Amino acid sequence: MFSFPNKPKLVGVRPEARAADYPEPEQNESGPFLGKWAVLNYYVPDNLMHPDDAERYLEGKVEGERLFQCTSEDVSWATVTNDQGVSVRVNPHRVLWVPQPEYKLGQDVKTTNGTIRTGKIASRVWHFKEKRFTYYIEIDGKNNQKVIHKRRYWANDLTSTRS
Repeated sequence: MFSFPNKPKLVGVRPEARAADYPEPEQNESGPFLGKWAVLNYYVPDNLMHPDDAERYLEGKVEGERLFQCTSEDVSWATVTNDQGVSVRVNPHRVLWVPQPEYKLGQDVKTTNGTIRTGKIASRVWHFKEKRFTYYIEIDGKNNQKVIHKRRYWANDLTSTRS
């Protein structure tokens, strides 16, 4: 395998903390990978991403979610794409494959606990420790402007308002 010679160093972060930030997969997934979901983070460990894509990714030019869906695969790499159309090649045996999110971006939802709110799914974030998604919703704010509510919701805190 290869490593990235110019990979930025995370100052003051112990190696074990970096590894915990993007852990090794618990099991080695086997293909086909097409249609599966993967999560990436700001830290790109060795052997995770194609060097050309890693450089672009680490420069911070990636917009949109850190949740990607596999759109193509070959012998060595799986191409994954996020909600903004950003594509990168990843090692399919090193990336963290996650279950399909319960809700789609823009889907109409209602909260089921606390103050009842209705809105649309604004973002989906993988919770590494809990190993499940959190969701942020866009709601009506003052003067009918849309705002992203600051509370995160688990899937069981939401219900779809469309049938």
